[in-house]
Amino acid sequence: MLLISFFWVALPADASVCRNYQGREICIVDIKRSAKNYWEYRVILSIDGVKQPLEVYNCRDRTTVKNWSLD
Repeated sequence: MLLISFFWVALPADASVCRNYQGREICIVDIKRSAKNYWEYRVILSIDGVKQPLEVYNCRDRTTVKNWSLD
C-alpha cells in the first residue's frame, strides 16, 4: 500500500525546453498562448542562464514585440 501511495502523488514538472544555438543555450522558461488572439504567444526566454523580459510573438506576421513591463 505504501508503494502505491508513493506513485499516486504526482510531483510538478519543472523542466524547461533548452536548445543550443550558435554556441548559446536558449531555454523557454514560460510560454502561454493568448486566448483572445490565438496567433500570439507570450514567451519568457533564458539565454545563457540570464532571464529575458516578456516577449509577444505574432505567428501571423512572424514578428516579436518586447514587453518591458511584467504585469
